[in-house]
Amino acid sequence: MIIDVLVNDGQDNAWLSYILDTFTSISCANFEFNVCSNENEFASDIGVVVSYGVKTAASGRRLLEIPRINLYDKDALYYVSANALSDDRLYGIKVPVHGRTVSSRESGKALIKFEDGTAAAMQINDCNAKMYFDILYNAFLHICCFEEYCYEEKNHVPTHSLAKKVTADKANYNIPVINYLYAILEDLITGIADKSNNEILFGDRDSFEICLSHDVDYIEKTPQLVLKNLAFQTYKALADLMHLRVNESLRKLKRGLRFVFSGGSYWQFEYIQQIEESYGFRSTFFIYVKEHSSGKSHPIRKWLFDPSYDVCRNQKLRNKLRELIEKGWEVGLHGSFDSFNSTDMFSGEVKKLAETIGMPVISTRQHWLRLSFGNTWKVQQDSGIRIDSTLGFNDVHGFRAGVASPFYPYDFYSKKRHNILEIPMVLMDGTLFDHEQLGDEDAMDACISVLGEVKKFGGCVAINWHQRTASEDYGWYHVYEGILRWIKMNGGTGIALKDHRTQRK
Repeated sequence: MIIDVLVNDGQDNAWLSYILDTFTSISCANFEFNVCSNENEFASDIGVVVSYGVKTAASGRRLLEIPRINLYDKDALYYVSANALSDDRLYGIKVPVHGRTVSSRESGKALIKFEDGTAAAMQINDCNAKMYFDILYNAFLHICCFEEYCYEEKNHVPTHSLAKKVTADKANYNIPVINYLYAILEDLITGIADKSNNEILFGDRDSFEICLSHDVDYIEKTPQLVLKNLAFQTYKALADLMHLRVNESLRKLKRGLRFVFSGGSYWQFEYIQQIEESYGFRSTFFIYVKEHSSGKSHPIRKWLFDPSYDVCRNQKLRNKLRELIEKGWEVGLHGSFDSFNSTDMFSGEVKKLAETIGMPVISTRQHWLRLSFGNTWKVQQDSGIRIDSTLGFNDVHGFRAGVASPFYPYDFYSKKRHNILEIPMVLMDGTLFDHEQLGDEDAMDACISVLGEVKKFGGCVAINWHQRTASEDYGWYHVYEGILRWIKMNGGTGIALKDHRTQRK
């Protein structure tokens, strides 16, 4: 089946083709889009036409008109509600969109409204629908993290996964905006299509999957870790003191000092295996590879920010990793602090880890979530990696790219998709407990809220619980166990990245 998309000739439509392909993938569409600039090129066999920024009568066809507003204005942010559409997933949700056109006074039922309720965001009349915001470009802005991309282009340095460097309302990361926009588009296409095609336009959705993962930064307490933890807690304590939160400030200082002198083992592999096995789940352990020649890394920075262990020389760790692999767990690469921007460095780490574990390495997550939209995915795919899970914030939980589904990121330079699958990371222990300073109950509530959105759309995301945080120094695995229990009770599956459904086909 084919749906025609009519556009003006001469405009950049590479991103449009990308976003339409992403829609068909995420929404399990059983049709393809035919992007064309002339009605003589129509190929639709179901009579549906999307007119994108083009005036057309499209005689005898079912028409969806979408205005073309290819302009990003962070101040022109509106919210739309689609409670009147038939998709129950949309009820009660306010979806953020950039830009709008003036609603016409044409007759038709307003099924989508702007937040103030005074203007229609979409009207439908018989088999024709007209929108007053650019749903396609908004999807592109979110899934490409456009504001972060612009920040990197302007400042010649990435945000490195810090939400505080982005001006967007952080509350919007609580929902997968892309999935809601695509749900709206699904509903509209189904609504204007001939009823005989409704049941075959979109396929059945699978149950949701959660990729469980563990960044292995430390297998024992080191001076570097003690120093960084004490500095972090002191910084947070001073911030509290500046706001006259004396008790909170003292509590953080005590926590920092207690960490200096406490004991506890960071070798928590067997414990993690046990709790995941009890639910029939598997996970991915991301392992760092020590580079003995400093290369592009400054020695002091490397000493401070990179892990200290050496998997190539640690026989106990090597044996454990091979055992994990034999029992169905996955070992991926935890790319070093500076490897995000260096093919030579990163590919060397991939090769060394593959030699160490005796099998190819297909998945990765960059250390400290260091990510350049211009370089990192190219570095990874040129090194043979098939799956990345770096795309998440260090300091805010939720949907960084507004999506609760795996996708292939857009390459702004080649104007096509990268050949690497991104499984978004939406939850991380350090984000919840350190940066957001949540207690166990509030952290669990936040996790359920995010994972509930993934369940709603039958999606797949990654979560990251460092293996060392099961130790008494942290005690963060009470929440992780709660997450595993929630996934099982709600019909989901906990898997390693290698076992995602696209890798099983």
